[in-house]
Amino acid sequence: MLGLFLVGLSLMLGILTRIASYSGVLMTFLIWTASLPIKTNPFLDQHIIYILVLLLLGSTNSGNVLGFGKSWSKLVKRNKFLI
Repeated sequence: MLGLFLVGLSLMLGILTRIASYSGVLMTFLIWTASLPIKTNPFLDQHIIYILVLLLLGSTNSGNVLGFGKSWSKLVKRNKFLI
């Protein structure tokens, strides 16, 4: 639960969005596999939609629009993996 909280907080603030989104994808995938077999359609589940949204957030500069992404990237410009 702490990991989910930190992923959500990081995505809301716009810092470490790439690391947080990929960590969120991993956690959501593990939650999806733990709930198998699903009685409804397993390929159009809410977890799959969340995974696709998190992958979209991780592949774009979504933290720069409404978060602290621009100031965070200036702060850690030497360590590109922290963006």
